[in-house]
Amino acid sequence: MRQQNARLGAPLVLSLAIAALGLSAAHAADLKGRELNVVSWGGVWTEASRVNFFEPFEKETGAKVNIIAATGDFDAMVRLQVSQGALQIDLLDGGTASLLRPDGLLETFPPELAASLEKESREGMMRGDVLGYGTTAGVVVCNPDMVAKCPTNADEFWDVEGYPGSRAIVGSWSYPLQLAAVAAGADRKNLFPIDIDKALAKLEEIRPHIKVWPESGAAQEQVLVDREVAIAYIWNGRAHVVKRDVLPNLQIHWESAMLGNDGGWMVPKGAPNADVAFAFLDWFGRQHEAQAAWTTALTYPTPSKELADRISPEIAGSLPVGKDVIILDGPLQAAQAKAMRAAWQKFITTR
Repeated sequence: MRQQNARLGAPLVLSLAIAALGLSAAHAADLKGRELNVVSWGGVWTEASRVNFFEPFEKETGAKVNIIAATGDFDAMVRLQVSQGALQIDLLDGGTASLLRPDGLLETFPPELAASLEKESREGMMRGDVLGYGTTAGVVVCNPDMVAKCPTNADEFWDVEGYPGSRAIVGSWSYPLQLAAVAAGADRKNLFPIDIDKALAKLEEIRPHIKVWPESGAAQEQVLVDREVAIAYIWNGRAHVVKRDVLPNLQIHWESAMLGNDGGWMVPKGAPNADVAFAFLDWFGRQHEAQAAWTTALTYPTPSKELADRISPEIAGSLPVGKDVIILDGPLQAAQAKAMRAAWQKFITTR
């Protein structure tokens, strides 16, 4: 249960200890025995977050981090709880700010915290109500042990005669429609607004050849590991884990990769333990070694200004940065999110 704040009269030694960890002394009396409810993606993402961030934070502060498994898109979870008047989420372990910001559903970071994070992070990572973190790209992957030829981009992914093989596409409202739009000839430099009808028609073309639409990152990995499909469009970090641990010959192609520009750590407006969430982010910003370890585990970037110096050249080359990828404009994507979700829901439930 949430404990009443007791900043006045906090023991000096505790304040100094917390400050030494990189946390504001103003949060010192709030942390021991307090709770932080974090929604996380699951699978290797959550495991890496637990080992590198949540457990060390618990050990050093006495706070308890409760990990909540994602049951769909993060913004949908927040909206549902807000609509029910029962918001329990304090922190989003990744997500897209543009889907929550227009409706005033994000807390603005306190000025002192924002200044601290800007100091410890790469330029552009601190963006008022989101700390850039864990940016995920969708990539074309292929197991050459199962097919004669591997597609490398959206056009070839749709060419089922030239590149035969069982396929999978991330089963989310955004990835299938955006990939289909590219395959239908949309301008990769100006993808939005998407022609939803044209994208749906393109999805209908390939529907008979999509064996599975895996929603979670763990499911994306599993369809490859189980050799359920040979070809897929999935998150780059999940593809990296499969290649590293199970399928060393797996090919990962970036030509039709898409990268969001507004994802990261976020605190929902009215979060019951917002102060603990901000204390965690203050602590997180200074954990350069842990951030590098998380990036090494997943090949997703963290905001640390020291990241490039703390990861191997192999990991650096696997990150979805510094590549000619399709940049997804967050606000423009958010403007179409409702229509895209409705179109996707109708598509996936109609046979």
